[in-house]
Amino acid sequence: MSIKNQTTSGVIWTGIATIFTVVIQFLQLSILARLLDPSDFGVMAMIMVVIGFANAFADMGVSNAIIHYQNIQKRQLSSLYWLSILLGVCIFLIITLATPWIAQFFQEPRLRSMLLWASLIFIATPFGQQFQVLFQKELRFKYLAVVEIIASIVGSATAIVLHFKGKVFCL
Repeated sequence: MSIKNQTTSGVIWTGIATIFTVVIQFLQLSILARLLDPSDFGVMAMIMVVIGFANAFADMGVSNAIIHYQNIQKRQLSSLYWLSILLGVCIFLIITLATPWIAQFFQEPRLRSMLLWASLIFIATPFGQQFQVLFQKELRFKYLAVVEIIASIVGSATAIVLHFKGKVFCL
């Protein structure tokens, strides 16, 4: 397949995944908005502010380095992989240590436990992030789109099921 065809296919599959993910997230938010108390929704917004801010520092350009270098060696990939995991653990620890101050700043004691659960994303994400970047580099956007769509469905379904099970802290 030519680069032009790969690019066109990549744009189409990325667009499909984006549209599908936005629709699923909209449905998830609509359902949870009806099920959750407004205060619970507010707590989730506070958590997303903290996670979003920390997420800006999570990758530290590692993904860009992998994509930039054409002939990256396995040894370099291994080093970058472990660097990503170390960065994720560091961000998790920083959030864990800062949680009491964050809860005090927002004047919301429920943030203490909920933020710890949400910050686990920084430990889990680095394990698959490099593979995602390598698939992007290889222009395997169809595969990435399918994974993103499935993850969106599973994540939304999990959030709704956990609500009914009474596990609101995992949303």
